[in-house]
Amino acid sequence: MAKKVISLMAIAAVFAAITPLSAQPVTIFEENFGGTWDVYSPPSGWTILEDGGPPSGPQTDWDNGDWGYYYSSNGVPIMYWCCDDYSRNQTDEFISPNIDCSGYSQVEIQFEHYYSYWGGGYDARVMGSDDGGATWDYEIWNYYNASSPQQFSYVDISDWADDASEVRIKWTGTGPPYNINFWNFDNVKLEGEEGGGPPPDEIDLEMVQIIRPATEEEGGVPFTPACRVHNNVEPEEPEFLEVTIEATVGCKIKDMETMIYVYEDVLNSYPLEYGFNVVNAFRDFTPEGGKTYEALFFVEHEEDVDESNDGKTRQFISTLTTVVDATTIEDPEMDSIWGPFTPSAVFEETSGVASTVKLNCEIENATFQQMVWSSTQEHDFEGNDSYTAIFEEVEPGVLTDGSTYTIRFYAGDREPIGEIQEMNVTWFEGIAEEPVVSNFSLHVNDGKVYFNLPKTADINLKVYDVAGNVVSTLASGNYSVGSHTVSIDGLGSGVYFVKMVTPFFTDVAKVTVVR
Repeated sequence: MAKKVISLMAIAAVFAAITPLSAQPVTIFEENFGGTWDVYSPPSGWTILEDGGPPSGPQTDWDNGDWGYYYSSNGVPIMYWCCDDYSRNQTDEFISPNIDCSGYSQVEIQFEHYYSYWGGGYDARVMGSDDGGATWDYEIWNYYNASSPQQFSYVDISDWADDASEVRIKWTGTGPPYNINFWNFDNVKLEGEEGGGPPPDEIDLEMVQIIRPATEEEGGVPFTPACRVHNNVEPEEPEFLEVTIEATVGCKIKDMETMIYVYEDVLNSYPLEYGFNVVNAFRDFTPEGGKTYEALFFVEHEEDVDESNDGKTRQFISTLTTVVDATTIEDPEMDSIWGPFTPSAVFEETSGVASTVKLNCEIENATFQQMVWSSTQEHDFEGNDSYTAIFEEVEPGVLTDGSTYTIRFYAGDREPIGEIQEMNVTWFEGIAEEPVVSNFSLHVNDGKVYFNLPKTADINLKVYDVAGNVVSTLASGNYSVGSHTVSIDGLGSGVYFVKMVTPFFTDVAKVTVVR
């Protein structure tokens, strides 16, 4: 699926007012990322690390893959897909100052964030520490390789942050930054109630996060609904004992056009351990392309003291996806090439969706698997459209005489969106536009006869049936040095023999025609 370009102006949009945590919340810490800063000089007390050390990119180059600064209406830390090195694999961290939560209970973190995932794997999380960053044992948010809409999130971290004097938060991503579109956060706030003390003993299960569906799913492709549920009940003494609560966790999906639920799955007596639980045991759902749905997740327990946080909803769309297959290689026609040539192939849109698609031709050294030449073009496909793409000429000097190459045709921007066509060819240099041919040869392929002449010669090229009768004369007379091609036309189904006779060489090739 072609990558979507999302306006960065949306990153700094202002969100709705924050709902108070309690009747009298107290702000313990707040950061809005105003002013001017960069990856080497982040806001006061904050730290930016790449693989444990200082960032390697330019100071304001936030498209280099480091946590950086983007300015529209206010400052926003952003991780943007890295366009200069697709294989770059790293860990990038944006770490808060030490936050003193001593004397506070019911501590909650609030932050605005937006995560747009592309594909290929990228571990994006928000983590917490209660020992000043010596260890990071607490997961606040995990994006689970799925896009998260622009939103304010509120997460109860009281089970480890209450009355802790060395709380730190970090936004950490591991993997190739190329695999995401962007990830940003802003307006970080920690609130709590004065007085300290342990969290309540009552059961308060919370539906914390919808993991799947993402805000956009691919039509016709099944996915497994998944969510994240928090169990607040701490283990009793001795501390190593676990507290598991059995609850009902469900998912329902509504078609927003008909307002009818088209999917429902309920997990009864589902075990929820203390802390955060990923629930992904639901059966798969396959969305119909071009529709809007709403997913509802809920958790239920008869002793839950607060039902207001037991459910979450998310609307999502199912896309109609353009699929363009490379179906036929037009040029080169054979596995030996003499002199300059112009690669071409037929591409077909097979899903019935109109779109502008990037078409690609690549030539790779087959021995060293190294890319030596490439060409691209764009074409506006109608649904179920067919198009023959003719790429730039491969000029002398690009390929090495006598070497074998893989020529590959495919559609798509950063990855193929359909079938790939490729073939291996051996390339030979041409002299004065006449191919260098060292031997006589004859072969038949795909309804055409190919023959090579190392010297000028009179030839006789005829087609015989199995009884030895001449059914067609394909070529006769004097032919120059080089490679020649003639078509076999008008033959009915059956077995035939193509015979070439010259003063220096005679050969026969068998051909089977199926009509």
